[in-house]
Amino acid sequence: MTIARGPEDWTADRVQRFWDYQASREDRQGTYFGATAGPAVVHWLELLAVLRGRVLDFGCGPGLILERLCERPLECYGVDSSGQSILMARRRCQGRPGFRDVIQSRDGHCPWPDNSFDLIVCCETVEHVLPAVAAQIYEELWRLVKPEGYVLITTPACENLQQHTTYCPFCESEFHSWQHLRSISPAELRAELMRAGFDVRRCEAVELLDFDPNATLTRAPRLRRLVSWCWRVALRVLWTTAPDLARRTELWLRTSPGPNLIALAQKRPSR
Repeated sequence: MTIARGPEDWTADRVQRFWDYQASREDRQGTYFGATAGPAVVHWLELLAVLRGRVLDFGCGPGLILERLCERPLECYGVDSSGQSILMARRRCQGRPGFRDVIQSRDGHCPWPDNSFDLIVCCETVEHVLPAVAAQIYEELWRLVKPEGYVLITTPACENLQQHTTYCPFCESEFHSWQHLRSISPAELRAELMRAGFDVRRCEAVELLDFDPNATLTRAPRLRRLVSWCWRVALRVLWTTAPDLARRTELWLRTSPGPNLIALAQKRPSR
């Protein structure tokens, strides 16, 4: 008889063992969200002109997005609950110009003082916890980010959890292959962030990979390469003469509906 594993089965110890195992498998690093969408996430932040100062990757995993942030003129930190992930992140980011430190936090609380960061990136994390725990995460993010600083959240949009289950024939268990515990809609994510004291600047389901700098700038089925090339030339000129207009134009060109829920929230000076 198959046992459908639910949230109550994912104890803190099991979650940590699951992610320690995933991080220990270097051959699986390419399947992480950060491996496929890391360039797109960083470019999206660049287009919104919020990538600056001290940056924290909350739930950094093995450092796949963190290493890309460390290539920018930033002060970059990371935190994760998995010890093995921390080792991989430190190995991956050590020596990069923007890298400062990564730490392990098993309970979600961080040692940095209030108002420490200009930007906090929290990618593919909140779907791994139930709403009550997510509320605690948002509370910690609100504490850590500076007044009027920004928090980025990404998660699958309205995910069909059943489609991504796997089965273990040894223990007769069925569970989500990436340990997701809930499906989140744009309205739900917006409401959670607002309850935590954030002003939500953007919250939408998009095709995030379109924000990869190497992705085409048009979906036209014909003459796609030519049209994309023309847009790139035009944007190159705009970036040198009118960077704000260039950012807005490229953001418009790259935004299309898709499976990735992405939100940018700003901390209110007071709640």
